Amino acid sequence: MNVTPTPSAAAEPPLSKAQEDYLETLLQLAPPPSDGVMLSELAASLRVKPASASEMINRLRELGLVTRAPRERIQLTEQGAALAQTILDRHAMLRRFFTEVLHVSPGVADADACAAEHLLHQETYTRIRDFLDHVKDDALEHDHTVPLTLLRKGSHGVLRRISGGHGKQTRLTAMGVNIGAELTVLQNSGVGPVMVKLGNARVAIGRGLATTLHIAISAPTTSNNA
Repeated sequence: MNVTPTPSAAAEPPLSKAQEDYLETLLQLAPPPSDGVMLSELAASLRVKPASASEMINRLRELGLVTRAPRERIQLTEQGAALAQTILDRHAMLRRFFTEVLHVSPGVADADACAAEHLLHQETYTRIRDFLDHVKDDALEHDHTVPLTLLRKGSHGVLRRISGGHGKQTRLTAMGVNIGAELTVLQNSGVGPVMVKLGNARVAIGRGLATTLHIAISAPTTSNNA
């Protein structure tokens, strides 16, 4: 995580998910330079017993990540705050990737980001971060469209852009799929063709072609009848 350990923690193994959760929660409850968090408040936030929280805090204190005098507030050390910020940054980045790129619902994205932030390799983190930077700077990605393969059953929208070469566009035109066409997703299981309704026709579009279709989403349809 690119955080240099203190000499006392140099031989320690990587932090566990629970230890990282404690650091992340401490930063959220009392970011420096606040005067810290009471043990009871921390335990309540993490939904654990005070005795369990106290045991974990003692462990983190041994690692040089928090300070706590008897019956006093718990504070992050400089190293602990830096590590906690890294975890929070990863969570925010993953949540953004899941919601803005994969169009996962916010609740699911938040839960998955919370799970993945502890396991993400630095190389993967860097690749996702760079990809998000690319999306932010790429004008083509600012048209608020979504690849057809990412749309759920019942989604409705207008085809705004077809990526890929002339050959793909010719194949799609032959299928009656043209820029400006309104379509409704009838079936998208995640494997196999995406079935859509175009006018009065049902069209099965292979995933290789479907991923080149960029749809501007409108309000969901209330019926999936043809």
